[in-house]
Amino acid sequence: MLIGEGRTATAHPAGRLPLAWFAATHWTAPPPDRPLPLVAIDDPCTIRSQALHVLARAGRTASVVGEAGYLAGVLHAVRAGVGVALLADVGAVPQGLERRDDLPAVDPEPLHVRARHSAHPRLTHLIGDAVRTALNERLHMPSPG
Repeated sequence: MLIGEGRTATAHPAGRLPLAWFAATHWTAPPPDRPLPLVAIDDPCTIRSQALHVLARAGRTASVVGEAGYLAGVLHAVRAGVGVALLADVGAVPQGLERRDDLPAVDPEPLHVRARHSAHPRLTHLIGDAVRTALNERLHMPSPG
């Protein structure tokens, strides 16, 4: 799976990944004249780049105050109140977090599937269809409770 533009001949579209801002339930955003503390996956990361771009376009400065190599590290830092993170918005809200609708809206990111050159050509299309179906089902799943 590739998040963002595939940019290769072997990448096939697999849907669009909705994104939203999340923070700890006890977290308070700093005033607009102060940098927004951002937690993100280490660079290079499409979602990290999108977060910084969207905030800059909205006139909001951001400071990356926490980085992790994996999503689990980002979630732990955000739950601890270190800052806000831009995350995939599918399914249930991660435990201990809440959506932050007071930050700029973010367009969904394209998803692509890319297989090895030796893979059967039909495989990439089948996986793309499966991802699209799963994503669509998760987006239309009722919230628990």
